[in-house]
Amino acid sequence: MKRALADVTKLTRMVGTFVSTDGVRAVVDVGGGRIPADMAGYLPEINEPVWVLFIDGTALILGPTKMKPAEGTVTGPPSGNLVPISTVAGAMSVPYASGLTLSAGQVVKLGAWSGGGFVGAIMSTSPPPPLAPAPPSPGPVNQSAVFTAVDAGSYRSGWWTSQVWASDSNTGAWFYGSKIADTIPNGAAITAAAIYISATQITGWPPNIGYHSSAGKPGGNVSVGGASAVPVFNGWVNIPLSIVDYLKSNVGGVGVASGGYSIFRSLGQDPSSGALRINWTA
Repeated sequence: MKRALADVTKLTRMVGTFVSTDGVRAVVDVGGGRIPADMAGYLPEINEPVWVLFIDGTALILGPTKMKPAEGTVTGPPSGNLVPISTVAGAMSVPYASGLTLSAGQVVKLGAWSGGGFVGAIMSTSPPPPLAPAPPSPGPVNQSAVFTAVDAGSYRSGWWTSQVWASDSNTGAWFYGSKIADTIPNGAAITAAAIYISATQITGWPPNIGYHSSAGKPGGNVSVGGASAVPVFNGWVNIPLSIVDYLKSNVGGVGVASGGYSIFRSLGQDPSSGALRINWTA
């Protein structure tokens, strides 16, 4: 292990100040000392701050800590073979190419920064800066929530019990108001759905579970749509995604349209009875 760690390349980056060249190498002040350094195709100005990369102790000048401006605007007449200009990097005075007649307001092209920088040409116009690309739109976000029922019961010539019965002579239902439709966007993709079963009795055929369109108990029975047989047990039971696809866009709830002879607890007996756990992306 120690040998493997010893073979790992050590990289450190620091800010230094370019001093001079010494043959094919540079001299740079960095980390409190003056050392030789290799160059990576960029010749800095004397006293220019530069990035210095240390690779296993060998120094390499990567480039300037701040990029040089490519153009500027003349702010006054030349004086002493220098012309004052304004740039994105601030005000400066630089030499200019012979033959140029410079005056305030002209947009000029700058170049040869490794030699100190100078005005190379007068630009006919200042092209608009390129527009930065818009940030990428965020992808779908995975979300999850648990929705508890607001009411529950069974209908047989009337709502006669707050328990949810799964039998041939009853229609059982849990109601959720509009909380699911208020939370999950219509365009969301439902990725998982489960109902919490809290039963006092599970017997016979699996109940036929679907959706209905009532926010709370109506005057008459509910109509259960999209029902399919769902084997149940106490705890979280997966249900068809089509049920939640309906509820995300409509008020309503989950209905039990016959099947077996199972009895699920009322909300008074277990407030989690019929709770829906839904995962979606939007």
